[in-house]
Amino acid sequence: CVALWQQNEQSSQCSKSPSLSLQGTHLLCTAIDEAADKYPTTLAEDERIVKKLNISSGAKLALNYRIGQKRIIEALRSQCDQALDRPLRLESLRYRVAVFNDWIQSQNWPVLKIEAAILPTHGGRLGAVVSDGQKVARGEAYLSIPVDTACMDAAAARRLLGTAIETLDDFHALLVLLLHETLAMITDGKLIPDRSEWGPYLLLLPGIDRVLQRVASVTQLQVCSESDDQQCRHFFTVTPKRDLPPLLWADDEATAKDIAGRWLRGSALQQAVPRYVASVRRDWQQASVTFRAIPNLRSKLGDDNLELILDFSLYRWAYQVIDSRSIWWAGSRHLVPMLDLVNAAATDEMPANAPVHRTTLDEQATNAITYAATSFASGEQLLEDYGQPNHVLFLYHGFILPVNKHDCVRIDLEIPFKDDPTYLDSVRRRLHASRFMSPYYTTCLKPGLFTAPSETQAKEQHKMTVNRLFTFLAIKHDLELPTKAGPSLQLILILADEIHSRLNAYTSKKSDDGDIKNEELPTSAKMLLDIERTLLTDIYDEIADQARHHEAFIRLKR
Repeated sequence: CVALWQQNEQSSQCSKSPSLSLQGTHLLCTAIDEAADKYPTTLAEDERIVKKLNISSGAKLALNYRIGQKRIIEALRSQCDQALDRPLRLESLRYRVAVFNDWIQSQNWPVLKIEAAILPTHGGRLGAVVSDGQKVARGEAYLSIPVDTACMDAAAARRLLGTAIETLDDFHALLVLLLHETLAMITDGKLIPDRSEWGPYLLLLPGIDRVLQRVASVTQLQVCSESDDQQCRHFFTVTPKRDLPPLLWADDEATAKDIAGRWLRGSALQQAVPRYVASVRRDWQQASVTFRAIPNLRSKLGDDNLELILDFSLYRWAYQVIDSRSIWWAGSRHLVPMLDLVNAAATDEMPANAPVHRTTLDEQATNAITYAATSFASGEQLLEDYGQPNHVLFLYHGFILPVNKHDCVRIDLEIPFKDDPTYLDSVRRRLHASRFMSPYYTTCLKPGLFTAPSETQAKEQHKMTVNRLFTFLAIKHDLELPTKAGPSLQLILILADEIHSRLNAYTSKKSDDGDIKNEELPTSAKMLLDIERTLLTDIYDEIADQARHHEAFIRLKR
């Protein structure tokens, strides 16, 4: 029936079937796939049990019923394959998690106290739980990973791909490795994970299903290009945009700007998201020229695979994976199987004094070790404090934490240049003298702007942040720089005006033509805006109070 609905056809069995859009067909087929994934066993396993094991008649009756259900689901999935033109069928997530855990166990890492798991309490997303029979104490190592064999990073890329990528920067060396290993798993339109040494890990990456379907399809169809990317959209826009991280909302800056304008109105991310999309697209355009000009890269990958790596949808997916899942140590980024499954903890899920996540090398620099921030029992989800504000989590990961002690509101400031050479020269000299590299400045504000923390290091950082903020505002408005005694009343009032204008932007619900926007916001975006509004309101109240108690204001009152 699914195939008939897609083709707007009917039969005696499907006479009342609706005509489904591609989006509707995808949602229906996703539900069918999820129904198959809910079973703890496969159809083949059930058939083997019924034939070979000596079980009671009641158990056999139940198994035969389950086998019948699975056969119906399998038939439906086959029709979905035809309706959606899916070149290959991937195993269920449950099966892939089991294979991944077996693969990790076979690596014989020095320390391994966690395993991958599907978390029913977290919407079925993946996470890391403490392995059966294990427990993890605060400060205890729960992972020790050999860096030369387990990680995907620039060093591994240069070791495996050699001179083909010697002229690439570390980021693009890793990007090429990630896509090279992903492409290696597809042969003649069939999925063979063993063809990549990271196969079980790759099959758990977000979006991998769409990527593999895309790769399999282009063995029969043309590669996307600027002028003809319908096939890209077929595989990369079936998931509702609201469920994707911002980089995957749109293919170009203009579309991203439109979406961000509806979903992130008032937030600094309203501008940051389209700039991020534009930046990645510029990198892709540059890579398209650079990669094709490297003879060794073309000979190493082959013409077809090189063009696939430069398919914008695949390039952007790899970019997103690296930006959102990299673990940093020794000044470089690494994709680390198992460790990148550890989810972020909200502030109320960790002790008040729990440290921020940190992975370090051992004395021999052979293993990367991660220590637990607090204790976890067997079977409990292990969490880490990412140490990031919500605007960073949302932009690069697509989620926020409702309770986040690191949270602050991103503020982007800009000095608009005038057609006045004298003014331009003056602004540039003042910016340079105050060590600003451009007429753009980004800071992150939270309540307590005028209250220094008690810890010495935090106190100095806070003082520097506040001073640079008012210094930039002084240059922007051609005023005297703040002194050791603090900013002038005029600078404080200017900051109050900046905050007030941003609060007004949040409350604006009307489109350019004056119609109220009835579009439902993504849950994470709505939470982000609510949190930012609350923080900015508190900051504004503090600024107003500071102004009322400023010496200059008191003199005016007198």
